[in-house]
Amino acid sequence: MKNIFEQATKTKLRFNSTQGLLTTEDLWDLPLTSQRKSNLNDIAVSVSDELDKSTGKSFVKKVSEINTELELKLEILKYIISVKIKEIEDKENEKIRADKKAKLESLLEKKQDESLESLSVDEIKAQLDNL
Repeated sequence: MKNIFEQATKTKLRFNSTQGLLTTEDLWDLPLTSQRKSNLNDIAVSVSDELDKSTGKSFVKKVSEINTELELKLEILKYIISVKIKEIEDKENEKIRADKKAKLESLLEKKQDESLESLSVDEIKAQLDNL
């Protein structure tokens, strides 16, 4: 199977949007969803609807070039959407990990302070003398 991005660039594939025609590279700059501007979800839904309308299901008829192009567009859109979703999830997971690490470091500092506070006067003097 050919690389879908190789096929897209060789055929100069373009995607209809509210901003006009977009290249495959332009898709990476679009948000997943948006109320006001072009977005990946709306473009993917549009391509999927076109594909559904054009395919009159048949297991015998040969697939037309238009269907092949629409299938390629849909595969590219689904790939880019999945990558962007994974990037968002990774960013959220990283934030959760960073927050947990900061909390644990804070707790560790608090516990260390508590252990120092529980030292006797003689133990504190001994540690000061060692410094």
